Amino acid sequence: MTALAALLLVVTLVYALERAHRSRPGPWPPLAGSTDAADRDAERVRSDLRAAAGRAAAAPVSGSGRWRSGPAR
Repeated sequence: MTALAALLLVVTLVYALERAHRSRPGPWPPLAGSTDAADRDAERVRSDLRAAAGRAAAAPVSGSGRWRSGPAR
């Protein structure tokens, strides 16, 4: 009895999916959205990396004498 109920459920699901698929007009576009949009996250990461590289290049070297630890001599 359980197998019959499961089979009936599967047949009903397949019928509903087929009917929904046939009711949509085709052909469908390959992509749902526009493709000319800029990826703002990638641009932000690139600019953050450039800024970090610029700060690292401008930072003094630890042994240059510009940074001292401890009391002045």
